Parts: sequence; structure tokens; C-alpha cells
Amino acid sequence: PKLEKEIETATAKVETVDKQMSAFGATAAWKDVRGDLEKIVKEWSGYTPKESFEKHTALVKKTQNLIITIADKSSLTVEPDTGTSYLASSLLTRLPAQLEFMGQIRAFGTGIIARKAITDDERVKVELTLSKILAAEDEARLSLEKAMAVHSDVRKELGTGVEDNKASIEELAKLVRQEVLSGTATMSPPDFFKTVTNLMEKGFVLDHAAMKALNDKLSFREQENKATLYRSMMISAAIMLLLIYLFVGTSLSVTEAVGKIAQGAGRLAEGDLTAQVELDTKDELQEVAACF
Repeated sequence: PKLEKEIETATAKVETVDKQMSAFGATAAWKDVRGDLEKIVKEWSGYTPKESFEKHTALVKKTQNLIITIADKSSLTVEPDTGTSYLASSLLTRLPAQLEFMGQIRAFGTGIIARKAITDDERVKVELTLSKILAAEDEARLSLEKAMAVHSDVRKELGTGVEDNKASIEELAKLVRQEVLSGTATMSPPDFFKTVTNLMEKGFVLDHAAMKALNDKLSFREQENKATLYRSMMISAAIMLLLIYLFVGTSLSVTEAVGKIAQGAGRLAEGDLTAQVELDTKDELQEVAACF
């Protein structure tokens, strides 16, 4: 209920700004995103983990495309100031990509650890997703470093965020290799999920700092340009907020299933040999639960 309320608030914010800035021509694309989002919020509890993952991933991709459309319409993607251009590119494409792929690997890893086995196909998928995370972080860091080289005040705004994000990705890579790709996990599924979520937080912090730095840069423009660009950033900011909620929502059904399995395991560890776990997820987690 709390997550759904937050999504409703964010959706209303985007809706308001879209009506004010209909000249951007993004209304149809936004209605498409909103329709998919409303359907997922209504139906997600009936999805299998695989269906949930696929539908959330598709919606996140569609929302990212909407952000780029708005950025194109408002000229953010052809920003004349070099430093601001690098800042915008990191905020609009590279950081969202990093966070989305982290959300994916969190879901992959949690399921694999719960099943205590990894197939060759899953190994390839995890390694590919990890490589995408590393590439996205590298591109975001390089762009932000260039922005900081041009504008010293941006360096102050971002603080240690860039290095903190880099360190979190390095820790994630180590964690995935040890706990997922090795096939011999030492962490429980809930602990893995929580650990990756905490690492993602570094990316969110950097994203917010970059957003503030970009808005500060745009605030120095001539009044006419400032109004156009600032309003467009309001749309992008609201959509980024939706993305954050979508990252959390991607693994809701997985988290619930893993939580039940963890409770059952705890009862067994305490000596309750009657412990049972009932799941109707129609996937490998249901097979794990059947072992109780």
C-alpha cells in the first residue's frame, strides 16, 4: 500500500507537469507509460516472478525512453555548455541504466541463491548483466568527472558521490561473483537482496546530487530558457522518481516468496520439523518451498 501511494503521488506530479508542458509532444508516450504502470500496480500480485521481472523491465525501458524524448524536446541532449552537457548525459541515461541493471541482478541473484543452483544460461545472463553495470558506471563516472573538470562547483555538489558509487559497484561485482556465480552462496536470499539494495542506494544518492547540480546550472540561464529547461527537468525529475519506485517494485513477488522460504528455514533451524512453506509462484522458488 505504501509503495502504491508513492507511485500515485509521483504519477500525479508527472501528469500535472505534462499538462502544463503539452507543447513538448510527449503526452501520448506518457499515457502509454501510465497505462502500463497502472496495469502492473493492479495486477502484480498475480504475476509469477518471471512475469513480474519482464513487465517491470519493459516498463522501466519505456520510461527511460520517455525521459530521452523529453530531454530531446527541451534541448538537454544538445546542451551547448560542455560541462552541463556531460552532467545531463549522466543523469538522463547512464545512471538510470546502472540502477536498472542493478535491480535486474538483484532479482537474478536472489532467485539463484534461493534455489542453491545456477544453470549455464543463468550464468551467462548474470555475467552479461554485471558487465552492463560496470560499463554504465564507468561511462557515468567519466562524464561526471568531465563535468567537474569544467565546473568546480559541480565537484562540490557531488562531493564523494562519484567515488562512493564506484566503490559500491566494485563491491557488487565481488558479491555477485562470490555468492551467485560461484554456485556456493554463504548468504541467505533476503540478506543478498538487502545487501544489493543498500549498494543501489549509493547510485540514488549520486543521482539526486547530479539532479541538484544540473538544476543549479540551468538556474543561471536567461529567464526564457530557464523556464523552458527547468520545467522539462521537472518532468524528468518526476519520471526519475517513478523509476526509483519501479526498481523497488521489480522484485516484489520474488521478495515475498524468498521471505516465506527464509521463515521456513529458520523454523527448521530451531528444531521445528513440522515447518512447511506454501508458495504458488509457478517457478523455481515453488520447487524450493516444496522441499520443506
